[in-house]
Order: sequence, then structure tokens, then C-alpha cells
Amino acid sequence: MQKPLVVLDPGHGGSTSFFYDRDNGVQLAFTWEEAQRLDPADKSYFSASAYRRWKSGRSRVEPRFYFERNGRRITYGDPGDLSPLDPRICEKDLVLDVARSLHQEIGRRLRVKMTRVRDGYVATTSRIAYANGLRERQSGPAVFLSLHTATSNDVEKRGFQIHRSSETPERLVEILKEELTTHARELGMRRTGCEIVDRDSPLLTELDLPGAIVVLGFLSNLEDARRLLDRHLRQELARRLAGGLLGYLSRPEDPMHPMGETLGPPDPPETAFSDSRM
Repeated sequence: MQKPLVVLDPGHGGSTSFFYDRDNGVQLAFTWEEAQRLDPADKSYFSASAYRRWKSGRSRVEPRFYFERNGRRITYGDPGDLSPLDPRICEKDLVLDVARSLHQEIGRRLRVKMTRVRDGYVATTSRIAYANGLRERQSGPAVFLSLHTATSNDVEKRGFQIHRSSETPERLVEILKEELTTHARELGMRRTGCEIVDRDSPLLTELDLPGAIVVLGFLSNLEDARRLLDRHLRQELARRLAGGLLGYLSRPEDPMHPMGETLGPPDPPETAFSDSRM
């Protein structure tokens, strides 16, 4: 019997119609159409190699750029990709670090794969196809966990969220919520804890295995941003998530997992992050 499979999905944001003051992280009222009318000479691209691929026709997607307007350096991007408090605080880096710590916590007892192991954008469709392909070759129980941060116009909004679809097992949500609520209580987050959000995201509804999206905090909130910048607290958060995953996958009588078996002693560690295709 194979070890239970965990697919970890460290989010990376995506493309939306938001513009930011690059230096201050303040959202601005520009549109994508306005930016497209800019003279190419007025744009500064973040990646020279991506720019060359785009100009040569090898890539159809224009790479990320910034431009000057009224004394501000303006960039286009996902509000979940960087913190409005400080543009150096990025979702992609924080969630990848938590995913790596989580891999180390559970990798001896579970079969762990990651949709990305380094900085780089992976499209949602590719992540879904990758997870479903792994599931096809998995004879035992499996679970998909996507890690993200969020931002809000309400700077007081903070804490954890679990996004579920109609296909998400209730027991998975309950176990993760219990772990995250306990962690919030230990951090002194008395008025906040873990919010459950119903969301029919393709990242959940098109999966062939049970899955949930976990929001690790709000980068628009000063306390959450400071917490997520603390490596020790990120590692403690990973341990809490590990407890939730192990608890969910250790119940052979769960109807979602008729082929499950009680987890035995840890096996020797596998080579971490060996999956380089993503």
C-alpha cells in the first residue's frame, strides 16, 4: 500500500487589473487598457530574459513591468502577491517557505509533492492537471492543500481562512480549523481565529482528490504581516498544518478513504523537492 499522498500548492498570485505604487504598495486607479497605450520605451521590465522571449514571439504573455507616472513608479500585479504595507513582503516567498517547512514535517510519513519548489508562476490549470495526474497513480488516500495569503481594504482584518468547495470533506475542514484556531489562541489573537469561506474555485472543484485552500494571514494587516515575516512563527504554523494533515489521513474508517490504513512508523526521509517539473 502506498503512503498517503499530500500535494502542497504554494500560491504565487496571478494577473488581475490592479496597479500599485511600487515603492509604497498603494493601489492606484489605472486600467490595463491605459497601460497598454504606453510607449514601450516608457516601460521598465522586471526580467530582461522574459522581455526577450516576449519580443521574439516565444512567449505570448507580456512580462511584468513598471512605469513612471506623476513621480510614482507604478507596477501591475496581483494584490495577493505583495503587501500594501511593504512591497518587499511577497505572498510567493512566504507561502513557499511554509510549504517547505511543512514538507519537512510530514515528508517522513507521507508521500509529499509540491506544485512548485522555487520562485516561478505556475498556472492554475497546470497545478490542477499535475495534482490529478499524481492522483491517478495513487492507490491510497490523498489530499491537496493550497497555501496563500490575502489582502483586504479593511486593514483590521486578520487571521486564518479555510476556503472550501462543496466537494471538500467536512472532516478535513474541521481538523484544519481546530489546529489553526489553537495556533491563533496561542498567538493571543483573541478576536480572530479561523474563518470558513465557501468558494467554488476551479482549484478545488476540478480536483480528483479532496482539497482545501488555506489563507495564512492578511498582508494588509500589520500584525499578520509581522507574524508571517517571523520565520519561527512560520515554522510553528507549518507544524500546526502538519498536525491537521496527519490527523486527517490517519483514519482508515473515513468514508472518503476506503483504502486508507493506519500510519505506521516513519520511513527514512525521501529526497526533498525532487519534483522539478513545476
